Amino acid sequence: MKINTGKVIVDLEGKEVALSPDRKATIGNTIASIIINYKGKAFQNDHLKILELARKFYKSLDETEIDKADYSKIKDAVTESPVFNSLILGQILEELMEPEKTTEKK
Repeated sequence: MKINTGKVIVDLEGKEVALSPDRKATIGNTIASIIINYKGKAFQNDHLKILELARKFYKSLDETEIDKADYSKIKDAVTESPVFNSLILGQILEELMEPEKTTEKK
């Protein structure tokens, strides 16, 4: 499954959200932050897998390819995240649902 990780997160007015003056909040780097801080059961304390995926998402500037098992875990982590609010989580979930819509059409 491909996730559009380069998409920039926007506020309610449509303005891009920045993590710092020189770095915008993207779907990819925000997912990386979520899974690196995730304390739920989806990854079952597989710290190496969490680190691998976080690096993959953080570095991605366009799309990231993941398998269905990782997709499910990431979706659970995003859904359960206490780190970010619904403005950010909602945009990430919209992007995560895109591959599901594509799969359903086939």
